[in-house]
Amino acid sequence: MKKLKKITKQTILLLLGLFLIYLILNFIGIDKIIKVLLKANPFYLILALILEFLVLYIMTVRWKYLLKVLGYNPSTKILFLLILIGQAVNNTTPSMRGGGEPVRIYYLSKLLNIPEGKATSSVFVERAIDTIIFIIFSLIVILYILISYGLRYVESLILGLIFFTSIIGVIIYLIMNKDLLIKIVLKSVKISCKYLKKDVDENKILMEIENFYESLNFFKDKKKDINFIIAIILSFLWYIVDITKVYFFFLSISYAISIFLVAAIYFVTFLSGIISITPAGVGSSDAVMILTSSLFNVPPSISATVTILDRLITYLIPTILGGLVYKYIKLLLKRKVRE
Repeated sequence: MKKLKKITKQTILLLLGLFLIYLILNFIGIDKIIKVLLKANPFYLILALILEFLVLYIMTVRWKYLLKVLGYNPSTKILFLLILIGQAVNNTTPSMRGGGEPVRIYYLSKLLNIPEGKATSSVFVERAIDTIIFIIFSLIVILYILISYGLRYVESLILGLIFFTSIIGVIIYLIMNKDLLIKIVLKSVKISCKYLKKDVDENKILMEIENFYESLNFFKDKKKDINFIIAIILSFLWYIVDITKVYFFFLSISYAISIFLVAAIYFVTFLSGIISITPAGVGSSDAVMILTSSLFNVPPSISATVTILDRLITYLIPTILGGLVYKYIKLLLKRKVRE
């Protein structure tokens, strides 16, 4: 019953987001958007789809290199499937786009016998690298817009960046205060176990937390490790490829726009998706993307079309594939348990 309530809540939020998209599209003019969609060049859409899978592959290889730093060399195929599952879960839960990480950690640990603490640290370091690079790219974009368009265009970017870094600051503070983190984790697990009617194994939790900190220290000592350096380079690369993918959406409907403006729209939309209550920011992120585009004089019918194309290629396809892969991974785990 509780699981059904959770699913119902997610479904309601998703439907709310879809209804918001409908209202936005209806306000802009669905007929105008359809006219633009029908003129879309399939060549650029195919390129965008290829780039979407390239992004997923880059994320997979990066994770592999981070695990190599810890002394593991897992199957690229399994990691790619787990990345797909993570994307699907992120796209169906709000959770600040982090709902897929615990799922990835769980199945990585169970399928490849990697301790959960070490699996968690690899994902945490991955997110930490992403955050630093996100801030670097955001500052570059802010500087470009400030020089090209003036202060009034960068206010929302700066506010969003401040909010984002504040959240990261809280997370870093918790990690730096080990005793406080242990208390919060134990309390959270006890509440979850009470809710799920399961016993709490405090010793196991403490052991995994120790593994987590040991792995973080290990990463700290391996800053010059070639595997770690490659992981950082790949992190820069996946952002560039992802932004280029959005740029191709604009090219597909023959709309000329600076790639720096596309990057600005991308980062603001990304931030709105993180703080949204709807799954993957459905509705809210789309509204923010259209409003941000309008600040740079992009016609609403163009930005709405780009939003639809982005949802189809970035959201719908990975979510469906991830859902199918999830069933396959569960089957693999059952076979492993039987053996």
